Amino acid sequence: MFTVLGTFLMRQFFVSQPAEFAEAARMDGANEWRVFTRIYLPLATPVLSALGILAFVWSWNDYETPLVLISNPDKYTLPLSLTNFVDEQGQIAPGLTMAASVISIVPVLLVFIVLQRRFIAAMTHTGIK
Repeated sequence: MFTVLGTFLMRQFFVSQPAEFAEAARMDGANEWRVFTRIYLPLATPVLSALGILAFVWSWNDYETPLVLISNPDKYTLPLSLTNFVDEQGQIAPGLTMAASVISIVPVLLVFIVLQRRFIAAMTHTGIK
């Protein structure tokens, strides 16, 4: 979640929030930590959800890091395992590879469907100034 896009999304969200929220909380006696945890953090849940979805998709589809770190083919991740579907001639089997690709998309699709409302709300909210 700590990426350039994450920093940009969170910055855009917090810049778009009215300063009156913090001023009203400070007038009520809240310190900076309480303003953040009680005012801004609950408002940031859609953005944090969207960032969580993006982080999940990035880590799910990561190819290079497991390729460098994992040497045992039995422990390969799904994107790495997709390259191991070969036929009798040693060429990539397109039918098996496509079937496995569709199966590997299912978890990402389920996460997006479950959290779609929060993801869309976050993207529209961070774009509005």
